[in-house]
Amino acid sequence: MRIFLLFTLSVTFCNILAAQTGKVTGIVKTDGYPIEYAQVIIDSSTFGALTNVQGRYTITKLPYGKYKISASYIGYKKMFKEFVLSEEQKEVNLDLDMTEQVLDLDGIVVTATKTPKRRTNSAVIVNVINSQTISNVQACNLSEGLKFQPGLRVETDCQTCNYTQLRMN
Repeated sequence: MRIFLLFTLSVTFCNILAAQTGKVTGIVKTDGYPIEYAQVIIDSSTFGALTNVQGRYTITKLPYGKYKISASYIGYKKMFKEFVLSEEQKEVNLDLDMTEQVLDLDGIVVTATKTPKRRTNSAVIVNVINSQTISNVQACNLSEGLKFQPGLRVETDCQTCNYTQLRMN
């Protein structure tokens, strides 16, 4: 009898808790086009989802309350929106419109120190070779363009197959 009573109370309590949850759905897009595999997360919680091919996401079983949702994807600015789930509003439809973010990366420096260094933090002289420099020396390939750089030596080892090696001092 006690087991039956305990079971009935636990089922009733679980149903009450389940009834106090809602869901949030929507589409993540940029310039009207859906973003596939964008990450949508409810901040300060373990709830989240990835968008599908149409940019749609659904987060279910979210307890009632006020939330902040964020959407992120590589190459786009992370965006935030706030919403409220309540007894009156159990389902919220939030479309999220993301904007592109251009990533500005540092140049790569090849050094003989076996440790990565930024060009601005390098203790050795750094030369930058761009397409204009290579066209000024009228190089047909990269090895010909590097012949005139200080500290570099280009050696052709095989005259038949034109195999070249780059040596750094």
